[in-house]
Amino acid sequence: MQYDEIRKSLCDEVFQRIEDTITISSLDMAMQLLKPEDENLLRIISKLGPISHYIANKELGENAKEILVRCKSRNLVMPVLKGTHHHDVELTTLGRQVLEALDNPKPKDSKEVKAK
Repeated sequence: MQYDEIRKSLCDEVFQRIEDTITISSLDMAMQLLKPEDENLLRIISKLGPISHYIANKELGENAKEILVRCKSRNLVMPVLKGTHHHDVELTTLGRQVLEALDNPKPKDSKEVKAK
């Protein structure tokens, strides 16, 4: 019985480490590929909550569909069902992490911090 609990605990730790590694690499990749329009969409959703395609078109202009497709494919936003036929767009966990990273940038080198 105790062996099974220890084994389960070790498996949980391994899965968490794998998930953390995937998240970190996904966050780095998302940050590298992020365009200013994508950041604008993420900030709009963060401010207003889930938004409809109508609001996205109004706020982002003619490139709204392109921006939405790009952010969905990179797992920054996801559609959520509102009512029976209407979908809104909401931030994913990765989208929130990207915004947090943009708002709180880490210094790249400790020498830069000491120089300031």
